[in-house]
Amino acid sequence: MNRNAVKLIVLFCRIILATTFIFSGFVKAIDPVGSAIKFGDYFTALNITFFQDHTLILSVFLSALEFTIGAALLWGAYKRLASLGAFLFMLLFTPLTLWLALTNAVSDCGCFGDAVTLDNWETFYKNVVLFILSLILLIFNKKIGSWFNIKIRWIPAAYSFIFAIVVSLIGIKHLPAIDFRPYRIGTEIKEAMGMNSSGEKEYELIYEKEGEKKSFSLDGELPEDGSGWEFVETVVKETNAPQITIKDFFITDNNGNNITEDFLENDTVAFVLLSYDLFSADENNLDKINELYEIVSEMKLPFYVLTSYNPEAQDYWDELSGSEFNYVFGDITVIETIIRSNPGLMVLHKDKIIDKINVADLPEPELMESYVEDRLNLNIKKVNTKIVILLFFFAYFIPILVLLLTDKTFLLFFKGNKKDKNDKINND
Repeated sequence: MNRNAVKLIVLFCRIILATTFIFSGFVKAIDPVGSAIKFGDYFTALNITFFQDHTLILSVFLSALEFTIGAALLWGAYKRLASLGAFLFMLLFTPLTLWLALTNAVSDCGCFGDAVTLDNWETFYKNVVLFILSLILLIFNKKIGSWFNIKIRWIPAAYSFIFAIVVSLIGIKHLPAIDFRPYRIGTEIKEAMGMNSSGEKEYELIYEKEGEKKSFSLDGELPEDGSGWEFVETVVKETNAPQITIKDFFITDNNGNNITEDFLENDTVAFVLLSYDLFSADENNLDKINELYEIVSEMKLPFYVLTSYNPEAQDYWDELSGSEFNYVFGDITVIETIIRSNPGLMVLHKDKIIDKINVADLPEPELMESYVEDRLNLNIKKVNTKIVILLFFFAYFIPILVLLLTDKTFLLFFKGNKKDKNDKINND
């Protein structure tokens, strides 16, 4: 194989692996709690208990490492180490995803967080391809070009790792900056569940004549008797079917009665405090919760605590807060999917989600009334996902671009010695 062909193959492998690792690391860093939950699912399926209490730390570290490997491949920094890292990643996860495909122990690998969902076999096939690409890069890593001088290659690598860590910390301290889940602000839950509309059915009648099949509309003119056309079958097509993105939203009361429709049919704004487990919920913001509860109650607005059913936890939380909340119950996984903080607040206008917020980000008690009034007036600024993506894009690439221009300027004016140039070309 000639040298140019090898370079093209290496370039192709590099671009595919770099973009995949960067994207995968970034979307997992956006939602580190979600990735931690997925790690917990893995450890449960594998019956590994040691790491269960460290899933969040593992989530933050691995997403940052994955992002950094992708960035290092893209910039050609530490190309031998980056190629080895990509290969080891795929060496670990390719057999793991084969096991998932065969056993279905975890329904979704979480490779791309909630941004892109693949079934287990699709994930395995994807990993097989990436494994082959990573092996090629590992063998031909010296053919990977570098954007930076060898003396400063550590800067883009370190910045990439720090950038991913900061993105994760934002998601932990607040909520994910980009919400890929079906319960994002602006979602009408009934519509997402297919409760507000139903598909229409169209019928086609299939006739056959001398080996030729033809479809006829039920409302149109059908073949006459004796024409030679014989009826074969009826085909039913469903049109305008609702796109169902929420399949597991189910609310019950203390007696186990299904109150989902009543819960979603409030004529006004409803405030829902969510906690998948009240015993482990953060207690540092009880003053804000109590102030919100008092104001909402005085305005005679609905206030619910949506949690998993546990009477002892209810009593504990009531005693802790000094309030008697109206508890409703849902599945732990659904609650964790709706909001990543424990506890968190969701505000509904009828069945439409108009706000989601980490309780820690609620205003101070003296400003709480203004917050409630803004929600009553539906003064909600929906997060523009495209703008958030652009902000992250510029936050990462502008410093890299400045560094790149500085590096090139240095080489242009000072030339450097021959050894430096050779190091730049052959850096590993």
